[in-house]
Formats: sequence, C-alpha cells, structure tokens
Amino acid sequence: MSCFILPMKLIKQMTSAIRKFWWANFQNHSKISWIAWRKINDTKQMGGLRIRDLRDFNVAMIAKQSWRLLQQPHTLMARLFKAKYYPKTNLLEAGLKWQSSHAWRSILQGNQLLAKGIKWIIGNGKTVNIWKDNWLPSSPPRAPQPYGNPDVFTASQGSSHSWNQYLERAFDKSSHCS
Repeated sequence: MSCFILPMKLIKQMTSAIRKFWWANFQNHSKISWIAWRKINDTKQMGGLRIRDLRDFNVAMIAKQSWRLLQQPHTLMARLFKAKYYPKTNLLEAGLKWQSSHAWRSILQGNQLLAKGIKWIIGNGKTVNIWKDNWLPSSPPRAPQPYGNPDVFTASQGSSHSWNQYLERAFDKSSHCS
C-alpha cells in the first residue's frame, strides 16, 4: 500500500471487507447499516469512528515515498528514478513517459498530493521560480503574469535587499484590472 497505487477494484474489495466486519452479525448475514459509511469515516469530534478512506490513505503513503525522494536524493532508489525518469529536471516537474513503470506512475500520483502542500524555503532564491513554484501563501492563488521565468533572486535584485521595480509592478494588485 505504501509502494504502489492499488487498483480501485482491490480498494473496493478491502472496503467491503471492513464494512462487513462492522455490519455483519454472522459470516454471510449482514445487518442494517444504521449510519452512512461516510459518517463513520468522519473524525471522532464529528461523531465518526475515523476509519480512513483506503484510496486517500494509499495516495498519502505514495506521497511519503515522493517526499523521501526529495529529501534523500542520494539513495539508490532516488538516483535510479532520477536517471531513468527525470535526468534534466527535478522530481516535482517530472512527467509520465511512454513506458513508465507502475512504481513511477504511483510516485507521480503521490507528487500531485505533495505539490498541493509543499512550500519552498527561499534561501538565496536562485532555485525558486516566481510563477511556477508555490513559495508564497496566497488565497486565491494569483494568476501568472507574462515575464519569462524569473527566480526570486532576480526579482529581489540579489544582495541589494530591494525588489526589482519592474517585477514589483507585476505583483502590484492595483495595477491589474479586476
């Protein structure tokens, strides 16, 4: 469950077995379901039992593998995936290739979940792209503006501790039409 995305058929069978455990009186005799299954999945504070949705749990475990690839790039698994699937880019920008393995397809699904919550630590700003990378919390997210692909280092004018005036106008909300 933590290495591959499980097929939906298998997840449904596993969920069915869990439901039978909760609702069955005897081996093949089931009782009435007095509470909706989604209610049982709710947190205990909301009156549920917090039984996890197996699909979500499976994707979370795969996202954990993606996080390991990001945090431990010198491991054998990380070097193997990098050499085969994303030699000229990073893990978050990697895509699906024609004959990708099931393991790689699973990692890419974990990447989607990981990318939703990941934030950059700017550091010197040379590796963070202003428009593509999730480096500022914004709700709703701002629409990309056309200005190439500058990094944060370029936008901040390096060590001068001030913002590039042109890019500052691109970020200014008052200069855009609503």
